[in-house]
Amino acid sequence: MILSKLYSVILMVCFLFLVSLLVTNRYTEISFDDRMKEDLRRLKMVKKFDKIERTTDGDKVKPLIANYQKSNLFRAARRNVRWNKNGRNLLAKLSTNRVKITAYSIRQHYPLPPENAVLKVAWFSMRTFWKERHYPVMFPCDTGKVILSKADQDISKLREVDVVLFAGGFENEELWRQLREERDPGQLWLFNTDESPLTAKTHIPPYRYRDITFNITFTYRSNADIKVPYGFFVRNESLSSIPNGNQVNFHERSPKLAAWMSSHCDTIAWNRTGFVWDLSRYIPIDKYGSCGNLTCGNSNKYWERVVNNQCKRILRKYKFHFALENSCCAEYISEKFWNILRHYDAIPVVIGAPKEDYERIAPPNSFIYAADFDSMEKLAEYLQTVASDPEKFNSYFQWKYEGQVRGNHEKQRRIGYSAANCRILEYLQTPNLTQARHDLHGPSWLGGVQNAVTGRYLKVTVTVGTTTFKIDLIGLTY
Repeated sequence: MILSKLYSVILMVCFLFLVSLLVTNRYTEISFDDRMKEDLRRLKMVKKFDKIERTTDGDKVKPLIANYQKSNLFRAARRNVRWNKNGRNLLAKLSTNRVKITAYSIRQHYPLPPENAVLKVAWFSMRTFWKERHYPVMFPCDTGKVILSKADQDISKLREVDVVLFAGGFENEELWRQLREERDPGQLWLFNTDESPLTAKTHIPPYRYRDITFNITFTYRSNADIKVPYGFFVRNESLSSIPNGNQVNFHERSPKLAAWMSSHCDTIAWNRTGFVWDLSRYIPIDKYGSCGNLTCGNSNKYWERVVNNQCKRILRKYKFHFALENSCCAEYISEKFWNILRHYDAIPVVIGAPKEDYERIAPPNSFIYAADFDSMEKLAEYLQTVASDPEKFNSYFQWKYEGQVRGNHEKQRRIGYSAANCRILEYLQTPNLTQARHDLHGPSWLGGVQNAVTGRYLKVTVTVGTTTFKIDLIGLTY
């Protein structure tokens, strides 16, 4: 009797198991990545996602699924999901009752697919003065698209994105502490700036949180993962195409001596305004912009003055222009230098990066390095010597017959624009991509600052009690 009942129970269990298999196979088991859910929701194809029970039109879903299959964006992943009749018919048309959809995660696989990729980026910054817009913003790229959102104080929302982008300064140690604790270990953190390490010092974690590292750097430096310098020199493939007889006499086109176009008077590391005014005691220097008494154009923005035709006509009359950087850091050669070469046909007199950086990056023999001279008097004498010698002056423009200068606009350097965001996507589609860990306090960034300015133009940091002062050495006896 007992054996008979046991036998009946076993038969019933087997029967139910077979029925469950048949019922399960009746429906397609399919798993959706969050991105695909988002696309389907936008198209109003699917009403519910925890358990997908119906679609409004299965035929409309077919090209969407086919596109995901073709792009190889998703991998096979199964889950018990019941479709309505239209959905089942659709899946039957795809020649199998189990559609394979790639569940792709940027946080686990490199590189990104070569096309049709969707990259979610959150811009984390306390600054609000950069081109504010309604977020999120979708940037179409050649090989996919980037969806950029503006992160806020709710750090938990950062887990929803693939890349967290730090592109603005904030001095809040508590916030950095929270970011470190909440960081998703598989998430990419990207550091972006076109400023020098000294100017962008507040863009990186405080030294006590030096263990917070970044996977990707997006700067002007040659050691950055995504390299976007302010400018660069490209040599011509053939130099024989420009006969010497057609060379331009730049000397006779520049009747005036020297000019300085400025945007910010106060600087962090040195007193460049004092430098110019001191040199003015030996040679005439016309001063345009915020720190001078002359103007050109109606805009207060430096870049708009640079490209203004009226400004170009005025500033092309000078033999020398001063390209004085706000800080002296490796490879920091900003638009001040490149604009002089591109727009004004003048010789830049420079202070900024180490001389070897200018020699490596800039066109050959295209600039005068002010720190080469022991005194203002000797620098002024050399400028007057070059200005009075047409042959020597024109020798500084020989590079124009050997190549050309090109520049990267702000749109290539800053993440508020499509071009810059697409560079991130392009980088993440690089073959053999590996995750890096960049310590921005190390020698590759802040730890590699070198000062080309010496003597009276340096600013000295003095701490009295709990207060720190920056003191100019100009006017002091030492």
